[in-house]
Amino acid sequence: MEATNVYDSLYNNMKQRFTVVSGEKEYTLGGYMMMKANEKQEKKNLPATITETRPAALASVLSFVNRKLAVKEQPAPEKTIKAFPFRTAFSAACSALVICTLMFSFGTLNSLVFGKGEEGGYIALSEEKEAPETEKDYTYEEKI
Repeated sequence: MEATNVYDSLYNNMKQRFTVVSGEKEYTLGGYMMMKANEKQEKKNLPATITETRPAALASVLSFVNRKLAVKEQPAPEKTIKAFPFRTAFSAACSALVICTLMFSFGTLNSLVFGKGEEGGYIALSEEKEAPETEKDYTYEEKI
């Protein structure tokens, strides 16, 4: 009989722990929770009264914006350059060198391909003109 008494005492102990007394009625814990949930659901289904409180709404929006825009922490100080940026300067110098080399090589190549004539114009564009012959060109003057 002791085994039965142990189980009975365990049952009574569990029943006392999971039994809720509300008013004069006893409920199981699950039943009590369902009853309370149904009451809350019924309260939610009631028609709600709508009141217009624009100043409070405007004040709440303004306070929200002010909270978001407020400076909460001092900003970190800006980092200054402590050393000369050699890598940046080197890349800029290399870029300038490449551009100057390209310009010089294109100019040299252009003058080699389209060489200048005797009169200083390009051969392709110059027209050959015969110079007028003068008597000075054929005479020999002796200097005394």
